[in-house]
Amino acid sequence: MSNFYSRIPAIGATLGTVFALTVATPLVVSLIAKFTLGGNKAAVPYADTYISNSDTIVVQIPDITLITPIDKIFTSRAWFAGMAHSQKSTYEQICFYSPEYNLRF
Repeated sequence: MSNFYSRIPAIGATLGTVFALTVATPLVVSLIAKFTLGGNKAAVPYADTYISNSDTIVVQIPDITLITPIDKIFTSRAWFAGMAHSQKSTYEQICFYSPEYNLRF
């Protein structure tokens, strides 16, 4: 029986670790997120007002067979973990002009 009592600190340490992982850490993280990651509360009404007061221009896109797409190649470079990484992406750019909104300055 004396061997059982000598293990009580180890049992307490294990239960403390389980409590910290399952209760304390999620509680602390959720409280930090609630007070720091709330976002801008005024952004939604501002965006709604901005959109409702904006003018809308409807432009008819012509048939895609009448337009010759231009291939654009973009290269992105970044350093991650001390190594250089680069990636190439190809996009098709389609340019067309609407005679209704052809503004000349």
